[in-house]
Amino acid sequence: MESNTLDIPAILDTHPGFGFFSTVVDVPGKGRTRYWFSFGVGMELLHYKLQYRERFGQEPDWVDLCHPGHRLQLCRQALNAGQRLPDVKPEPRP
Repeated sequence: MESNTLDIPAILDTHPGFGFFSTVVDVPGKGRTRYWFSFGVGMELLHYKLQYRERFGQEPDWVDLCHPGHRLQLCRQALNAGQRLPDVKPEPRP
């Protein structure tokens, strides 16, 4: 999915995957959520997160509330598009 556009609602609408590793996130208004992901996703996320930070600085706060699979896709697509992620999370599609 190499593209020059940043379609955040489409990314967040996909199934993020699962695995044997997990992380717990405090989601405002929803409480604690546990996300499961694979080792590969975790390693790839670290790589793309560092690339994103080198190019654009810290990712917006809302990104840390997403599933690691979505975070990976967001950082990768932002780098491919040459765009920083928006400071406010876009509304989901109807």
